[in-house]
Amino acid sequence: MNLQLKPNAFWDVELYKLDDNLHADFIISRVFQFGLEEDLRQILKYYSKEKINFALTHSRGIDEKAISLAKVLGYL
Repeated sequence: MNLQLKPNAFWDVELYKLDDNLHADFIISRVFQFGLEEDLRQILKYYSKEKINFALTHSRGIDEKAISLAKVLGYL
């Protein structure tokens, strides 16, 4: 994994086993919901606006706070 994310949002998985591209939707949705600000900054730099939009609109169980944050940041 190229991203250097904190484990806060990934308490139930082994972070080192995640692939930045293969698991992008999962990583993006988790960081928007539970990640730290520095993790969010990395996500916004690493993934395209289209990829973030797709991940957030197709994730199951994404909460309203994460959706609102994405809207404020201009990703939805």
